[in-house]
Amino acid sequence: TSTRDKMNINEKEFNCYMQNVVEKNQTPLLCFYVNQATEKVHLMSDSESFKQIRESNAILEIENILNRTVERRKKLNFSNLIFDEDEQSCQGGLHKCHLPPPKFQLSWEKSNLCYLKERKPMPVDARFAKLPPEILRNIFRFLKPEPDLKNMLLVSKYWKSVTEDPLIWAGFEIPVKCRENEQNLQRFFEGNLFSKVQHLVLHGYHFKLNDGHFEKFLSLDIAEITINNIDLTSVPDELFAKLVNSCKECEIRLHWSQPFLKANKWIAIFDVMRKETKLKTFALSWASSTGFIHLSHIPTDILAQAFSRLESLSLNRVQFGENQLKTICETLTRSSNLKYLELKDLDPESDLVSMNLLDAVLTNLRGFSYEPSVLNNPAERLMELVDKSCKLKSLKLDNFNLIEVPPKLLARAFNKLECLDLVSGVAMCEEQTKEVFRVMSSGTCLKKLDFIDFIDHIEKVDPLILAKALNNLEILRVDLRPPITLPQILAIFKQLNVKTRIKAILRDPHEENYEEILYL
Repeated sequence: TSTRDKMNINEKEFNCYMQNVVEKNQTPLLCFYVNQATEKVHLMSDSESFKQIRESNAILEIENILNRTVERRKKLNFSNLIFDEDEQSCQGGLHKCHLPPPKFQLSWEKSNLCYLKERKPMPVDARFAKLPPEILRNIFRFLKPEPDLKNMLLVSKYWKSVTEDPLIWAGFEIPVKCRENEQNLQRFFEGNLFSKVQHLVLHGYHFKLNDGHFEKFLSLDIAEITINNIDLTSVPDELFAKLVNSCKECEIRLHWSQPFLKANKWIAIFDVMRKETKLKTFALSWASSTGFIHLSHIPTDILAQAFSRLESLSLNRVQFGENQLKTICETLTRSSNLKYLELKDLDPESDLVSMNLLDAVLTNLRGFSYEPSVLNNPAERLMELVDKSCKLKSLKLDNFNLIEVPPKLLARAFNKLECLDLVSGVAMCEEQTKEVFRVMSSGTCLKKLDFIDFIDHIEKVDPLILAKALNNLEILRVDLRPPITLPQILAIFKQLNVKTRIKAILRDPHEENYEEILYL
């Protein structure tokens, strides 16, 4: 009533004014007032609030409050719980600061100026101190080890305990400046960041490492070690082998111009590996297109027992002796932890596939990656092994000619897998491609198919068949660009509206080491 009188308008005009506030400005309104003549309680409201208040008991309580107020109207003082800063001084009237403590606090009261003024600001570190450790860990993973994470260790005991989580330091290496200068490395040994190293890279040192350095490395709890063309002649064989076997993952990359690992160091590595090792993943690779890593000088039983302790083994341009291969395959068949095997560009005389030595081994594997040498292409033999295997879930092929494989065999083998990765250079004929996707469209075990853009004759597949086939996957890796045609793309997304198992589409922009994921 006071608002209406102040505006000098009658009740009808006042109702029109409030109607504009609600309907034009879309402002929620809930107003109770007492008619002084009839002493009845009236309600003015927007439609949504009216529906909710009519279903609530609160309206009866408010009516009783206002009715009691009418009886004591001569004793009333004005009270406004939301007011401007200029009106906060206590100069008459009943302000919030004069009221008794409320039994309940309304949510909108927290935003008024009086409330904010009475509240003491919380220090920044106190607010962060209340964050759960899992949230802080997710934040800290975006920080660089030095100087960011180094500073986080010094903030508080709570932050220090969170920052010391090894997952935050995943991939942390010895800084480049410490590999360029031995004095810098010694100072790094004495600092508090040395214990956080997770990935040890033995490469690019401008000075010769010795047993003292390796004793320091052994004090670390490292997850991964990478060895790449470094002079280790001053390091004892046993110490070097112990370091290699003290981590979970090891990759050794050799180059033809500097074969730094002599026979005694190789034997020491595999001898420790067969007895006691933490290694789960071991990778050997030869960086040159000519020559191989020769392991024929290693005793056969040592090599076979060492490989059987691993879960993942990757061999790139490696050469074995004939007796070694037979013993290795027999050992892996009888007793082995091996779940994933990668064979890439092996010496033709050491190719387990073409020599029919991989049959029993492949039956027990979960994942297999294969790139044959230029002189060897046992495509049909490999597909027969995949078709017979009952445990193999993942297959990766690179630079492989599949044209001679019968289309039905190829389609049956591919659709028994859960993950298929056909890297560039995998040759298929049109009939094979169509048969693979025809079978896939009616039902498949495949959950993920990588790089369908690289599959030969993909543009010849019927759009509807391709759409149904790809929508039977859970993860699809595709750039949706030529040779895939526009009708095929439209069919794929139309099928998404009908029936699909796809959970995510992955695409690879041209930037190096960058992957973009579109979650559906």
